[in-house]
Formats: sequence, C-alpha cells, structure tokens
Amino acid sequence: MYRINVKEGLYWIRKAARKGDSKAQYNLGRYYADGEFIKKNYRYAQIWLSKAAARGHAKAQRLLKSIIKNGEKRSGCKNLHQ
Repeated sequence: MYRINVKEGLYWIRKAARKGDSKAQYNLGRYYADGEFIKKNYRYAQIWLSKAAARGHAKAQRLLKSIIKNGEKRSGCKNLHQ
C-alpha cells in the first residue's frame, strides 16, 4: 500500500501548474479554495483558477465564477467541482 506524501504531491502539482498544465492549475486553485491540503486562500485560488479557466478548463471556469460571485462567504465549494 502506498503512503500519501502531501508535501511531495503539492510540489509536483505546483511544478506542473507553473508549466501551464490546466488540470494542475485547477487542482491547485481548488485546494486553495477548499483549504484542502493547504491553508485556504481565495486570492491564490482565483489566480490559479483564472489560469486554468483561460486554458478552457470548464470546471475551473465554474468554480472561479462561484468564487467571484460569492466571495469568501460561499460554502459548499467541494460540491462544485465534482
């Protein structure tokens, strides 16, 4: 059985996101929006989701729209990207 190393996983996701991988950008933005694996930060969530949305990532576009519409007061973010 594999052990999950969150720190190493985030390292590779960030690296892929910086290189322009829209799925990695979306996942990183979602992690920031949800506070999953890293501290919740809507500013960083918007930055990464914007990059993924600009590349045509539909889930990123929907989540970004929700964050902009509802701001930090929104709840149920985890349900939006399923």
